[in-house]
Amino acid sequence: MYYYDCFIKLISVINKLESTPIRPQYFLDSVDISSLYTNVPVKDTKDIIANNLVKNEVDLQIRHELLNWYDTITQQNYFFNNKKILIQKDGLAMGAPSSGLIAEFFLQNLEDTHLTQLLDKHNITAYFRYVDNTDNL
Repeated sequence: MYYYDCFIKLISVINKLESTPIRPQYFLDSVDISSLYTNVPVKDTKDIIANNLVKNEVDLQIRHELLNWYDTITQQNYFFNNKKILIQKDGLAMGAPSSGLIAEFFLQNLEDTHLTQLLDKHNITAYFRYVDNTDNL
């Protein structure tokens, strides 16, 4: 299901790009978020998720279970390097199936809270994001 959702999002970005009028004075700017997973603030993202659960009136018991799940997966970031098992202290685990979903919560909140002001301030006509890549006109 995850790959299907990613494919649908990619098709959506392509369709938006195709339907956006491109004028000669426009420039295309393509940006990649460097090391997205390891730079997602885990505590802030937990707060974002908790606030969304309250806002959407999710049952208290379910909220508690989801946030316990969140703590469990974000505190168990083990990896193997140089024949040693290490613990990643910051960010989300690379390669963990849950990291993409958690990063998406963070990025959507970032877009919801800051994007409109940035688009207006920098005269950006169109903004498109697919996972950790953005294209701006």
